[in-house]
Amino acid sequence: MDKKHGEEESAVLCDMVKAPLVADVPGVSPESPTDELLHELWRHQIELEMQNEELRRTQLALEESRDRYLNLYEFAPVGYFTLTDTGLITETNLTAAILLGLERKKLLQHRFDFFIHPEDRDRWCRLFTSLMQHAGRERLDLRLTCGDGTLLHAHLDIWHHASDGKASGIHIMLTDITGDVRMEQSLALNEARLRGILNSAMDAIITVDEAQNIVFFNAAAESIFGWSREQVTGSPLALLLPERFRTVHAHYIGQFGEAGSISHPIDGSRTIAALHRNGTEFMINASISQINENGAKFYTVILRDVTGKVMTENALHRSQEELRKLAATAHSIREQEKRHIARELHDELGQSLTSLKMDVMWLMDRPTTDQITQVKKFEDMLSIIDGLTATTRRISSDLRPLMLDDLGLVPAAEWLVQNFMEHTGIRCELTITMPEHALQEPYATAMFRILQEALTNAARHAHATLIKIILAQTDGDIYLSVRDNGCGFITSTLRNQSYGLIGMRERVYLLDGAIKIDSEPGRGTTIDVRIPIPLIRPEASA
Repeated sequence: MDKKHGEEESAVLCDMVKAPLVADVPGVSPESPTDELLHELWRHQIELEMQNEELRRTQLALEESRDRYLNLYEFAPVGYFTLTDTGLITETNLTAAILLGLERKKLLQHRFDFFIHPEDRDRWCRLFTSLMQHAGRERLDLRLTCGDGTLLHAHLDIWHHASDGKASGIHIMLTDITGDVRMEQSLALNEARLRGILNSAMDAIITVDEAQNIVFFNAAAESIFGWSREQVTGSPLALLLPERFRTVHAHYIGQFGEAGSISHPIDGSRTIAALHRNGTEFMINASISQINENGAKFYTVILRDVTGKVMTENALHRSQEELRKLAATAHSIREQEKRHIARELHDELGQSLTSLKMDVMWLMDRPTTDQITQVKKFEDMLSIIDGLTATTRRISSDLRPLMLDDLGLVPAAEWLVQNFMEHTGIRCELTITMPEHALQEPYATAMFRILQEALTNAARHAHATLIKIILAQTDGDIYLSVRDNGCGFITSTLRNQSYGLIGMRERVYLLDGAIKIDSEPGRGTTIDVRIPIPLIRPEASA
């Protein structure tokens, strides 16, 4: 019977109770006591039927409510458990059975801690004991082992209360948080991987907040700036910049944030100065990017120490300038040498040849000259020829000593030192420890010219009275040391010294060698040259 039909029937019964008895029992007088009694009985009967109908409606509502409760309980998105004071499962819903992958009747045969992961069981036992002693409500995250052996990460809302002094059992509401835990683990793993990548990066990576305080500082940044991550976290980025650039840099980052650009190189030149912990400055290339996270701005700066690169570029530029100056000087020296040779050819060879020609013409014009006069003239002519020969040899030796090609480096070096002492009066001590056989080119010429230039510089600039020379050869290289007791100079001004020193250095570098120039004012100068050479076997030279 539905509710609407029951209400209609009740209304009809009420109308019947109010109707006069005579209307329902014709021919009977209303003043009769019997009629009044019948009417009263009929009214009571109708009221009982109304009460019965109300009870049926209430029972129907209770059944509907029970059905709704069962549906909510059984198919709720969470699992429900009721435990005894010993932890035995006495009640559970269908969702709990599905979550644990077991039939409900099997769940009711176990204690709840049977499904708890061994590593979490101790925490559960402590909490369960506490709840049994003190009624209350607790929350706990732990792992459960499902029927198929898989792990279920669960959040438990647990409550225990007493009714009329008697315990009502332990009630558990279980929420599956496996997806959330796995997502958190995945996020943590990805974050760890990202941190690993950032910390293994060769470039320094620094992240600052909107107030330009450091929130991330990778390992490369620690190495470049000399600060540890703990020391700079929370500190202003200005700590890493020279004071004269701090205001400008802060203004630049502010403009960059307002512009809304994603990334951009810092400064138009892309090379700016940074400050090491020890106070020294170095050059960096840097780029900046920004992100918005929950309404907050963060700026990430990626930078690279380019001090070595800048120094190399500057050194290359200086070297190119020196090479250009050296080339110009070499050209000027060649022109001077040409003028010098031309002057000697004109002044000495030319005059001697002219004089010789005049003597020959004199003899030709006087064929009848007496023999004594002719002999005297021929002797003068031979003297002139001897002078021409000596001059020619001297000019040739100045250009390149023939003994360097004919006899090798050792005799040429000995001749050079001896000739130097005769012309300058400076005492030289020459020590040679190398084989007599010739050193192959271009090593012999390079060492000869370096020795020649070192002696020339000592004579022109050092004002030395003693020069010690060592020439040695091993299986792997040839070594030359020239040390004088002259006035010396400051090596930092080497680039402003004679181009002869630059020429020596270029000769050494072309042969993959090394040159060291050590000098101080008042302590003389030492030039050490070492050039690697291939081993020459005696049979090869033969």
